[in-house]
Amino acid sequence: MNKKGYTLVELLAVLALMAAILLVAVPSIAKQFAGIEENNYTQFKQNIFLAAESYINSNPNAADVVTLKENGKTICIATENLIRGGWIKSTLTNPKTDKKLAEQMSSIQVKNENGEYKYTYFPTTSNCTK
Repeated sequence: MNKKGYTLVELLAVLALMAAILLVAVPSIAKQFAGIEENNYTQFKQNIFLAAESYINSNPNAADVVTLKENGKTICIATENLIRGGWIKSTLTNPKTDKKLAEQMSSIQVKNENGEYKYTYFPTTSNCTK
């Protein structure tokens, strides 16, 4: 008698092999997604920092920019000012919170360290200290 099909042992062997492949593949795929999310957030912050730099260069006589020109000085720039001035779009979304910048109060701290500006992004304005 010629039976067509697979035995229970063959099916279990294939399932065990697939489970082993999944055990190896799933953590790797999850790590890739985490890396993509981190890259998105880094790119988001870079866009904010470029907007802050444009704000500084476009307003050389503003009181906060004049203060920043001294070594060791720090200023805070609210992202709402960057939106209002047209340096960034209000539709820009923070990838970590999935909120548009226009919907949250966030800020950029700019510190002058010996003529070089160091930028720090804060998701709230309260963290930005002078």
